[in-house]
Parts: sequence; structure tokens; C-alpha cells
Amino acid sequence: MKNMKVTDGALRLLVQMRTGALIDAGTKKKAKSPLGRGGDGVGPMLRALVTLRSTSWMGEQDGYSIVTSAQIWTAKGKVLTPETLGGKRSGYAGMEILFYEVLVERIVQDRVGFAYSNLVIANPGGGLNLSGPRSGRFILRPGESVKLGTPVFDAGSSLELSLDQIR
Repeated sequence: MKNMKVTDGALRLLVQMRTGALIDAGTKKKAKSPLGRGGDGVGPMLRALVTLRSTSWMGEQDGYSIVTSAQIWTAKGKVLTPETLGGKRSGYAGMEILFYEVLVERIVQDRVGFAYSNLVIANPGGGLNLSGPRSGRFILRPGESVKLGTPVFDAGSSLELSLDQIR
């Protein structure tokens, strides 16, 4: 990288492509990006409307659950965390096991691929296998949802993520 020489034109093109301000050099008018709106060569950038519902709980006989939910538009590369629902990362100091992440990996016309970490997928009966894989991937189609939870016994968070629509 040290010996790499970048021309002004190449640098300008890179900035224009990243900002979406690509200008046709011949006409001086805004040109269509050769990569499409999504920047990945496959067409317009799709967004997904998801509903997140988080329940924080404590103890075996929980009477103090806190339920937080939000419906948001998200895009490829967005990371959904407790902060997405209004929490603060600093509130998890000393309890990092409760801080989860769900990455929107890919959005196509009829499904969305997600990757998760520091969570386990709930069993069909609703329980959590606390020794199950704490990271992985899943796919949702519009109208589908998945239940996940933090892999701890005495306190934690349950997360339900629903895919409402794609556009």
C-alpha cells in the first residue's frame, strides 16, 4: 500500500461511487452507477421491515419481566443489538453475556439471511438449550419469525425477530 499511486480521477470515482454521486464525464450529468443502487452488482438495495420483541427476565419464578419492542426498517450490514431497542452498551458492563448481536447478512426478494452471536435458538417448545451453539445463521421469509435467547440460567433476554416485509 505504501508504494500505491492513486490518481485524482480514480480517487474522485471511488468517492462518487461510495456517496452515490457518480457523474458521467461526457455529459456532466448524474449517471447510473454500474453497480446498481445496492452497490453489489445485483440491483437496487433492498430493505427489510422487522419487528424485534425483547423480554428481559430474572430468576426461575420471574415476576419482573421487561418487554421492549420495535418495528424498524433495516438493510444489509445492520447489526441489531439491545441498543437497537433503546438499551445502552454501558449497562452491560460486567454482564457481557447478556449483550447479543444479530447481523442482517443478506436481503433478497423473498428472504433475509441473518447471523447471530451470543444467543441460542429456542427449541420448538420454547425452551433454550444452554449448551447449544451460541452463534449461527438463519433465514426468514416474510411472515416468519424466530425465537432466540441469551444462553444463561438465572437471568437473561429472550428475543423474537419477525420479518414483516421486504422492499
